[in-house]
Amino acid sequence: MEQFLNIARDQIAIALDDQQGALNKALSAITSKASAGGYLRSGRLIFELDRACAATISERGATVWRIVHNCITVGRVRFTPQLASTLKAFCRPYLSGTVQGLTNRARQQTEHMGMPPVETHESEAARDMAVRSLDSQIDLFCAALSVEPQDATYQPNTVINMTGTNYGAIQAGAQSTATVTVTTSTVYQDSIRSALDELKKELQALAHADAPMAIIHESEREVAKATPDKARLQSLFGGIKACLSSMIDTAPKIPAAIEGVQRAIAMLPM
Repeated sequence: MEQFLNIARDQIAIALDDQQGALNKALSAITSKASAGGYLRSGRLIFELDRACAATISERGATVWRIVHNCITVGRVRFTPQLASTLKAFCRPYLSGTVQGLTNRARQQTEHMGMPPVETHESEAARDMAVRSLDSQIDLFCAALSVEPQDATYQPNTVINMTGTNYGAIQAGAQSTATVTVTTSTVYQDSIRSALDELKKELQALAHADAPMAIIHESEREVAKATPDKARLQSLFGGIKACLSSMIDTAPKIPAAIEGVQRAIAMLPM
């Protein structure tokens, strides 16, 4: 998940720079309006500046969560009991303290003009609300993710190659007995067939014109042989993978299906 949060951090930095630029323009407009209206050195100006800062703080909270949510969703981040605390620890600093000076921006303007101190509240209230809203969004997201069925990943068959006849000693001790089932390469072929079927299902759902169905069918014919040629299957798989490289971004389940085929072929004896 760290790589997706790093991407989110970069995107947030860009978005906040844009927000800061927009805020600077808004504050300049408010000051110009106050000057034209004759209340440049009044509490009214301070309250309007504070209100603009409060709006930016609220927008910042929504922006941070929108970017983080997008990155971890695209990255298919899985639920863990620590996910909510991790996301909060990442997001909250963007709304902590004075929110990079926004909560006391209006007060600084008061001091700059030599006016008596003016209490401002909207920006502080906005920060508190933004933090609570952010926490609520994260809790809701994690709660939904915790009950959402997780995509199954391909798990190859566990195979132990043994010589000799001391199966009982391995199973439960030197004097024990064991029921032994000897498997042949058909186990590996079944794994490859299942993985290819999963990949075909995802490609059929995608309905992409460039899907390498012909190469997949050729791979199936090779797997159906009494003794499949592992080198040929690896070569065919290389062609499949090359054809699918441009589809990965638009089909999030394709990478897992590709990995399943690759693992299954790797398990096939030479």
